[in-house]
Amino acid sequence: MEHFWVPYQALSSLPGHAVAVLAPHADDEVLGCGGALASFVAQGRPIHVVVVCAQSDEATTLTRQAESRAAARVIGYSAPVFWEFSDGQLPHAPQLSDKIRDWLVETHADLVLVTSCWEMHRDHRALAEATIAAVVALNGRVQIAFYEVGLPLPPNTLLDITPWKEIKDRAMSCFQSQLARQPYDRHIRALNCYRTYSLPPAVQAAEAYLVLTAQELLERGLNRDPQILSQALHQAAQEQARQPQALVDCQDCLAAMLNSTSWRLTAPLRWMGHLLKDDWRRVRNILKNRLAFQQPLPGPSNSQCIEQRQTVGNNDVRSVVRA
Repeated sequence: MEHFWVPYQALSSLPGHAVAVLAPHADDEVLGCGGALASFVAQGRPIHVVVVCAQSDEATTLTRQAESRAAARVIGYSAPVFWEFSDGQLPHAPQLSDKIRDWLVETHADLVLVTSCWEMHRDHRALAEATIAAVVALNGRVQIAFYEVGLPLPPNTLLDITPWKEIKDRAMSCFQSQLARQPYDRHIRALNCYRTYSLPPAVQAAEAYLVLTAQELLERGLNRDPQILSQALHQAAQEQARQPQALVDCQDCLAAMLNSTSWRLTAPLRWMGHLLKDDWRRVRNILKNRLAFQQPLPGPSNSQCIEQRQTVGNNDVRSVVRA
């Protein structure tokens, strides 16, 4: 049953001959599939990498592009192509799917690697959605392999990257502008280590992929409306943004009620109700105890105590219950 959730064997390579890699931002191609890229280089496969987004300012864009080229040199594939779509705006780029389809035809790729539609970043999800549409449009000529960066995906393939672990580490270290903000390399090393959980001890690091054909995309319904997850996450974010104000409104309403004249005037009645309820609960418990021990109810008395008898073994045990 466990095999349904995660593979228990790791592959040494992914399928396909010519490989295309789509990265939403400069560094995703290495963080998500740097080990796979190193394995493709070792196998001599044609590799085509595109970084889709550019940053809002030119200086940052140039810095990150230079880092991406440096990482490519470390691993050994050709410099990426940069499409320079606006960062954060991929969900609003309807022409993206057609551009991906044309690029896949041009490169003769039969395997495309892309961020998964379960990613937390909207650009990552939008790129996955556009790639799904492109792969389905190509009618079975290309397989798709989703990779993970910011959020684990449900994999059907684990790639053993133990031989390429050090190369991937060196390539990740090229992205100093991003590592200064967050130790992404540490997070990815932890993720790659976690992915060995179901694998033999000899596998020290693994990358997880969901590899699907166009037909499997159709069967899973991912082609029908791949934006469902994005829309649900957007709605959840909007609802979360409303929660603080809703809490403030509830607190104001509660404060108004507690400070109202009617609440103060009825306070003695509420306390009396609590006391009466508590007295009746005690009486009920005493009656239950009497019935359990099959003792007659006490007659009218001013006594504050009720004696109970219970046979334990051969001993007659007496106890006193406060009335």
